[in-house]
Amino acid sequence: MTQEKGNRTCDQQRRRVIQVNQVGTRKSKGIDILVGFVLEARDRWSGLGWRAVPPEKGMMTRSPVSEEQVPFLRAILAAPDDDAPALIHADWLEENGQPERAEFIRLQIERSRLEETDPAFVALRRREFELLRVWEKEWRREARPFDTASRPFERGYLRSGSFSHLDRFRRQAVELIDRVPLQRVRIGGFDQSAHGLETLANHPATPGLTTLALRSRRFLARQMQAFPRCSPERFRSLRVLDLGGHNRIGSSGVEALAGSDCVRGVVTLNLGGNDLAEAGLRALTASSCLTQLRALGLRGLFLTTAEVDALDRHGRFGELTRLEVSLCSDDPFAIARLVQGELIRRLERLDLVAHWYPDRLFDELELVPPECLRSLRWLGLEGVLSVEQIQRLGRAESLEGIRTLRLNRNALNDEGLVALADAPLLERIEHLDLTFNSFGSPGVRALIESPRLGRLKSLRIAQRTTRPIIDALETLIRSPLKNQLRLLEVAYSETNAGVLRRLANDSTMILRLRPINQFGLPATAGLGWEEPWRIELDPPLDRGDTWDHAPSLDPSPFAEPPEFSLASGGGAASP
Repeated sequence: MTQEKGNRTCDQQRRRVIQVNQVGTRKSKGIDILVGFVLEARDRWSGLGWRAVPPEKGMMTRSPVSEEQVPFLRAILAAPDDDAPALIHADWLEENGQPERAEFIRLQIERSRLEETDPAFVALRRREFELLRVWEKEWRREARPFDTASRPFERGYLRSGSFSHLDRFRRQAVELIDRVPLQRVRIGGFDQSAHGLETLANHPATPGLTTLALRSRRFLARQMQAFPRCSPERFRSLRVLDLGGHNRIGSSGVEALAGSDCVRGVVTLNLGGNDLAEAGLRALTASSCLTQLRALGLRGLFLTTAEVDALDRHGRFGELTRLEVSLCSDDPFAIARLVQGELIRRLERLDLVAHWYPDRLFDELELVPPECLRSLRWLGLEGVLSVEQIQRLGRAESLEGIRTLRLNRNALNDEGLVALADAPLLERIEHLDLTFNSFGSPGVRALIESPRLGRLKSLRIAQRTTRPIIDALETLIRSPLKNQLRLLEVAYSETNAGVLRRLANDSTMILRLRPINQFGLPATAGLGWEEPWRIELDPPLDRGDTWDHAPSLDPSPFAEPPEFSLASGGGAASP
């Protein structure tokens, strides 16, 4: 009540200042500054990220993590790629009266080594759910007084955090690293000072970070200039660096990044959505500090033929096996240069955004000998594919090694899905992603009834509406495919809750549900799920990716949240 009254007082003061200024009367600058400071402090208190919340009544504000456990947590941070310290911690917990916590850590570590479609994955997940149903609330107290309800447990611990500003990270992460092994961090803002990155580098939590996502559309370009001045030892654990999401770091920022020893251990780099000119791309390809890079995100940069040529001929990315790229709409030869180059011959995964000249892409694919693309296992195409182009894709002999096909956001209609269901390529596909297209029940029914799905393990058909595919889900309940699939992702609302309940209770697959909007059904309690441990709730479809639509450079076929976005979805649904 007192806080609400204080908020109203601040708003009244702000309106009063505005009214006085409108009639031409000068107010003291000190009052304006004071009111602005109070409002900013209030906004930051209720901002995004690890949000400070009042302790529950009767609950102690100190961390439930004992001092004896701090050395174990520090050991986990010091060896981010090794699970041995976590398993040693689990042994200590079991010996000191916490066998359930120890079991949970071991279960999640074992499950992290399996694919989602592995039968053992499902069995481990069931036991995890049983443990979380009883102990989750107590285990989340490890990070109090910071709100972590939306953060998943990763290999037994709360390892990720989102901070709305560098200042919040500076103040809060000092205490967090003594409570949880904080390894994945997203920072949403920097101030005008050019020393923000140096402040980040010198923070006690930074040496333990394996994933760092930075978002600042105003000042991040200035911060990049400090990268070469930072000590590489401070970023010794960094493996994933996400600078995507229209940060405007520019060519100068990329040049500073590419020349810094701090990125020598980075294996995944996302620069999608930035204004990266030819000079920046040239600096990136000539870098001697990014030789360990295995995944590169260049979505939204719209590369020309010359830039694709520079990436292919001059890049020192000997370990690169994954590329996400957008090609220029005014340069039809960029596709040809990409398909004919040497880089694509060692790629295992290619995500290509080509809204223009898709026919040119299939022309080139038909000319490429199958042995040239033998290593390619994952193909993602985003654009507008016609029925004829889907048919050409299904007949492409050069794609015989593809096991994961991602055709999301292609305006694929029922006729196109019928053509895909009859494509010879589908006989080799194990993971199929058709998210955000325009098909309805006839197309999905044709796909489910296709005789070419003998290898299919996971299927994503979530759209922004549920009504058109309810009949198709009824078909799936009667189909043998129901017992073959290990994972199904669909949209979820009151409209199709009944058929999804029947499907979940009559199959062994994991159902990943995407609510139609953020006010959709938020939990599985009381909805009649017989085995709620097999239900996952992802972020709503109308919210987009939680972290600024960053490219989905995830490590496994349909892992959500994406590795780059670091969002929290995909955890076990609460009972």
